[in-house]
Amino acid sequence: MISSWTVSGETALSIRVRLLCDLSIRLHVFGCSSSLVNPSHGGSVLRVVRRGRPGEWLGVLAVEHEAGGWVLAWEGNWCRASQLDQVAQQVAHRALA
Repeated sequence: MISSWTVSGETALSIRVRLLCDLSIRLHVFGCSSSLVNPSHGGSVLRVVRRGRPGEWLGVLAVEHEAGGWVLAWEGNWCRASQLDQVAQQVAHRALA
């Protein structure tokens, strides 16, 4: 659970953005380039560039889970946000393949 990372009164939007920014930093360690996109409709998305595929990217979402806590989702996969290092490794593997 991300509860140990949250600040009292923090909004879902700020948690989502912070999770995706933290993931972006971890992905950089694996050699991945990424950018946070905040569309006018919907939530923030972390776009991870796919190596060797110009113009293609992998999208990662941070979603508040109905049972509590947060999950990160990408290409039909998901993992608890508390396992951010594991998520970074799995997303990097996909993006660099």
